[in-house]
Amino acid sequence: MNHGATAEVRLHGRRVGDLRFDRGGAIFSYEDDLAQPDHEVLGQVFEDDPRTVRRSRIGIPPWFANLLPEGEMKRQVIRDLGGGNIGDYSILAHLGSYLPGAVTVHPQGNLPTADLLDDPLEAPSHPLRHSQV
Repeated sequence: MNHGATAEVRLHGRRVGDLRFDRGGAIFSYEDDLAQPDHEVLGQVFEDDPRTVRRSRIGIPPWFANLLPEGEMKRQVIRDLGGGNIGDYSILAHLGSYLPGAVTVHPQGNLPTADLLDDPLEAPSHPLRHSQV
């Protein structure tokens, strides 16, 4: 059983750190050099305290969780992944190049089998529609 996984986090295609998932939680290590002339801002929290390791005992750190879709769009992604108990790390890794802004997440190897939610999401009573009403 694969409990751990690592993903490279990039901003405008340049590596800025690693997101490591292990046994239900995740750690993000920001490794960008703020003194470089081509430095881009990932988020103000990283500018203010760049060496702090962001940890989440369950799921992924809030900064990354805020990149994920919610509601029906999230359920659609879970269905695209085969349904069931899919956690935020797996969703983030799946959407890696399709996240908002210039952030991309690139999984290194297989997704963890331990990234599970307590309760599966219910299937909607109607299909997802991407049109305005």
